[in-house]
Amino acid sequence: MEVTQVQETTSRIEPKMEKRLRSACEDFEAFLLSFVFKRAFQPVFGSSLFSTQEELWFREMWLEEVSRNLARQGGVGIAKMLFQQLVKENKIECKAAENLGSGSVQAVWKSI
Repeated sequence: MEVTQVQETTSRIEPKMEKRLRSACEDFEAFLLSFVFKRAFQPVFGSSLFSTQEELWFREMWLEEVSRNLARQGGVGIAKMLFQQLVKENKIECKAAENLGSGSVQAVWKSI
């Protein structure tokens, strides 16, 4: 999907809804990155002889914050791909709803 296509599809979404959708996609990417980082650092964090529960909590919160900041700054592209896909599906659903209003089920399948 090219930039012009993304701009065309996002222009059909209300700005407030677009902002909420982007935020939700970034939150999902942050959650996923946090999970990956926690699993990757588990051997490192758990290897300390004198690590306390508080230290483990702090490290988990630190990883969550790092993941959140990474996602907000562009991340690895998961949020962008998810946003584009959700906008694309929303566009198809809107077309289908318009076609259903006219009573033509065949038109719905042709538009998809």
